[in-house]
Amino acid sequence: MFRFLKWTFLILGTLGLLIMIFFYSQNRQDLHLYYFGKDSLSYNSVKNNCPQANQKYYFKCFIENFKKYLQEVSLTGTSLGLKSAFTFIDEDKLNNKAFKGIENDVRYALNHLKLNNLALDNATKRFHGFEFTYGGYIGKISDFNERANDFSLGIIEGLKSDSGIKALPLTLRDKYLIELQSLEFEFIKVSKTVQAWLDLQISELKDKHQVD
Repeated sequence: MFRFLKWTFLILGTLGLLIMIFFYSQNRQDLHLYYFGKDSLSYNSVKNNCPQANQKYYFKCFIENFKKYLQEVSLTGTSLGLKSAFTFIDEDKLNNKAFKGIENDVRYALNHLKLNNLALDNATKRFHGFEFTYGGYIGKISDFNERANDFSLGIIEGLKSDSGIKALPLTLRDKYLIELQSLEFEFIKVSKTVQAWLDLQISELKDKHQVD
């Protein structure tokens, strides 16, 4: 019995190690890019390198760093960067001195929408992986697109509700409504572009492998 358990643990441990090695090999470039780029996405780093914010609101500096980071990564790096971006938003929302109350909620909901638009647009820009895993990459893009769409639609719905932009003072509503309309338009455009790209890639893969 002991020998059986020993061989079972040995086999499972070996399989786990092989899976980890394959994952690292497949995503090595993005993992390295994230490792060396994540400091530029951290709240403390942005705070210390954004004197123009006057210690009030650091998102404008952060989003420039995020755009530069996205220019190098594929889907894995985009997902990792987005997690860091959402962590930054949580800290900036809590600590900023530029917005309060409902306006603070609205401002950072719009910021979430901005980041999601950028990540969704970037996800299909480049592929850093083994050619034989490209079909799996397409499947992951499809899942990423679905989750990103649900996330953005939820934010848009919330901002359009009575507890969203409508709850702001009249003097603030127009500028936030205009920004929401712009971001919603951008989201719809990017979402349609990604879906068209997916449809084309799936069609080409089916033709390549002669699948109906």
